[in-house]
Amino acid sequence: MRLHPRYRDVTVDAVLFSRWLALLLAVASGSCDEFGAAARDAMDDSDVAPVPEPPQTDVSTAAPLSDATLAAQKLSRYAECFYRTRPQCTASEVKWRASVGTNGKPVKRRLAPEIGLVSDERGICDAIDREGATLHPAMAELEGATASYVDALRQVAPYTRELREYYEGEGFNEDGWATSTRIAPTLSAAFARLTTAAEAMFVVLDHAQAASEQALLDDAQDADHDSLARHVYASMLAARSWVRCVVPTAKETDTEHKPSSKSADAVSVVLESCDVAMSGLITTQQALGTRRSSQPQAAARVFWLTAFAHSLRQLRQLAERLHAPPPTKTGSSRRSGKRSKEKRPPPPSRSDITRAFGALVLDFGQLNFAASAPRATD
Repeated sequence: MRLHPRYRDVTVDAVLFSRWLALLLAVASGSCDEFGAAARDAMDDSDVAPVPEPPQTDVSTAAPLSDATLAAQKLSRYAECFYRTRPQCTASEVKWRASVGTNGKPVKRRLAPEIGLVSDERGICDAIDREGATLHPAMAELEGATASYVDALRQVAPYTRELREYYEGEGFNEDGWATSTRIAPTLSAAFARLTTAAEAMFVVLDHAQAASEQALLDDAQDADHDSLARHVYASMLAARSWVRCVVPTAKETDTEHKPSSKSADAVSVVLESCDVAMSGLITTQQALGTRRSSQPQAAARVFWLTAFAHSLRQLRQLAERLHAPPPTKTGSSRRSGKRSKEKRPPPPSRSDITRAFGALVLDFGQLNFAASAPRATD
């Protein structure tokens, strides 16, 4: 997978935390000698599995990348654009629509409206929209869907910025909500176009990534049926299958699933229909954990594997909460005589699941297996 530059200095192994803390304390003390000693101690990780740096490959001697790997690298950039901006857009729209009526005036008279900023702050979407067509392999449908999404994003962004400044600066006290009333219908339509474009991009991206992951899995199985890479790709596909089942696309929801909750964010599918996908998620997650435990040194050389495994575990925990049987009655209250129910966390919402899956996709995009080949000492 491609490694984004800003992640190169991130340490995901908590075992090293205390050593780096000592280093920071030495810096704070201002002593050069203490700083040097602390730095040497922090860098001495001989007794723990090291967190690998992204492998540096000699381009002149490196074997050419496979089509499956090139596709995965390209798709990871599209995924980063989508999964880093879409939650921000959704949160901004939900917050704004909940506090402002269609006329642009606040729903509650004494509470000023709120809106979150929508932006491509790091330029991730602009970059892949500009460069995508030049990267191999060609993905015309995804490139077109991304262009529409990025264009819709650009249309929404300035309005959110203007309204944010207007609300926080209490400009409504001067113009009697004239600015908000003027922008509201335009922004509402822009949000609707953004949602449509996002849904279209997600469908194309999801199918492209599933095909790419299957190709990577096939290559890994041909090379080594029990490799770490094989278990990672299998778990990613299983996670995607489960999310597809419990959070279907809009078209599937319209034709096959009828909501069973008044909340639009509640999972509304018949969960029994997703039991097979749930079993696949659990099985592959456990198999990856077993493989990591059996070859810790090889696992330590896979860049970003710890973060990926954590996100996978988080998604599995959401799945277990969602599929958990209804709480049982544990006994009766002395006062009311009514039987009380077992207390447990509420089931995850669609948003909870999609956020967790987005984190998993982003972590998957940072994985690098280049230095993970088995060694004699493993």
